[in-house]
Amino acid sequence: MTAKKNDVHIKTQIMELHPEVYDVSRITPNDARMSKKNFIHPDYLRKDFTVTPKRAFREACKHTTSRKSKILFICHNFPPRRYAGAQLYALHLAQEIARSNLAQVEVLYPVFDEQDTSVSITTDQFAGVTVHLLRKPKTGLTQQNYRNQALQGAITTFFAEGNYDAVHVHSLGGQLSGIPLEIAASAGIPIVLTLHDHWFLCYFWFLTTQDQQICSGPTSVNKCVECIICNSSSHHANTQNRELITHFVHNRNMYLSHVFHKANLRVAPSQFLASTYARYGFDGITVEPLGMQPQTPWAKTPSRTIRFGYIGRISHRKGIDILLDAYRSAIAESATPVTLRIFGEFDDPKLEKSTHQKIASIPTASYEGNYKPEDLPRIFSTIDVLVVPSLWENYPLVVQEAFMHKTPVIASDIGGFPEIIEHNQNGLLFRVGDIDALSASLLRVITEQDLLAKLAANILPVRSIAHDAAFYTQHYKRLICANHAPAWKPNSDAEPRCGLLTVQFYVYKNVHWPMFEQLFRVLSGSDRIREIVICLPDLLQLGSSPKEFVGMLGGLDATLVARPRVDVDYTFIADTIAGKVAGC
Repeated sequence: MTAKKNDVHIKTQIMELHPEVYDVSRITPNDARMSKKNFIHPDYLRKDFTVTPKRAFREACKHTTSRKSKILFICHNFPPRRYAGAQLYALHLAQEIARSNLAQVEVLYPVFDEQDTSVSITTDQFAGVTVHLLRKPKTGLTQQNYRNQALQGAITTFFAEGNYDAVHVHSLGGQLSGIPLEIAASAGIPIVLTLHDHWFLCYFWFLTTQDQQICSGPTSVNKCVECIICNSSSHHANTQNRELITHFVHNRNMYLSHVFHKANLRVAPSQFLASTYARYGFDGITVEPLGMQPQTPWAKTPSRTIRFGYIGRISHRKGIDILLDAYRSAIAESATPVTLRIFGEFDDPKLEKSTHQKIASIPTASYEGNYKPEDLPRIFSTIDVLVVPSLWENYPLVVQEAFMHKTPVIASDIGGFPEIIEHNQNGLLFRVGDIDALSASLLRVITEQDLLAKLAANILPVRSIAHDAAFYTQHYKRLICANHAPAWKPNSDAEPRCGLLTVQFYVYKNVHWPMFEQLFRVLSGSDRIREIVICLPDLLQLGSSPKEFVGMLGGLDATLVARPRVDVDYTFIADTIAGKVAGC
């Protein structure tokens, strides 16, 4: 598709997303620059078609007022089989939406049966939530890892019989692949995608290698091929199969990019995660931090000992070795009584054995076993500071859990940590992977008498899961209504918009920016604006001095994207449809 035709095609899509904005009375049959069939909603071509905004609103949402919307959560795992950040968040969000009577939520997740190669779905209940278990064999280093067509029949039938109004994907992974996104999009079901990891970019999920080296990103197919050959446990991952693995990586990248952009709303909990995805063309992501299930903190048990704690899954990626080495070094330099208590579940038997051996060699360190979410108030009452030495994190819920219990945090300066922890205010940050830097942070807590009290005093209230339930159900309703809405033109009785707005400027050429500049200044200073997005669909078509122009836009308080966002309230465009916007 040529650049010009692509521009027209994109603007067509924008008009279809915002039928209430465009004034078709200004489009004439003789308009040389615009075709009716390309730019006018088909319903507008019917001479007998008249609809008021209020009628349009009723028509679009009548099925949501007659019953609660039915939303399907999709996760790569779920309690009670796995208690981890993404899974617990999905559970708590489903429970809060149900408790608030905002929608009906069900959950689909896979379970594995090595003896049975068939695919089936069974239904159960967990913690008040209806869960559907997708029973399937495990997949490896094959196409099924990213596009498992063996699941297509079962999931297609399940979607149709479930009559879901929207699908909310929390995680997919190689056991689900991208096929649920593909099927939902084909069925016309609105899709919300909340990102918790880098799975769309990285076969190993977290942009870290198996030997715990941090990856700079999928800068080339060859780089990812070498990583898989060196680090995968699959018997297929060897130099003899290099050509097959190259084919696998290339097709995986292409397919997952395709289905990623099928999601109508894409959300990341941290700017770190959103920026990493955007760097590789996975853009149009809204940043929305995760809310927490409220818990009532217990009072700290009195102690003259400084009590460090580690809470969470225990793995190399979580930095348990770094913590134990740093703790050993810190206590060697101070006579102050201290302890280190470790809570969590191991994900590797070899690591479990070596960690127990290392703990046994440190008299004041102890392993306290696994825990359940309801144990957290008791656990946090027995520790003074939480240590999170992870090599990779997106938006670590354990930090928010600590803050909810008024416990300061020492964490590595990676991922989403700096977006939650303000160094020397509510916690301490140290250079990721640096044992000496972590040891120095531990020593500060040990030797600086008033430091813990100061950090605890600066901890602010934690965002609630109720906020997230309201945020997502508002978007479910918007997407569901848009999926059924007839076209209508604005007039005096238009339905008022509520809440903060996201607006987008579609800039095909830099000569159009002066038309937008004053409006941008007004909107950027408005307390009604949540986010301003600037879409640059084709850098080659921008015109003269594109580098300087993009640099100028980069200095503005706006999100730059390469593909138009569909989760916005208004999009402003120029060029071929100038003069066709209502009130222009």
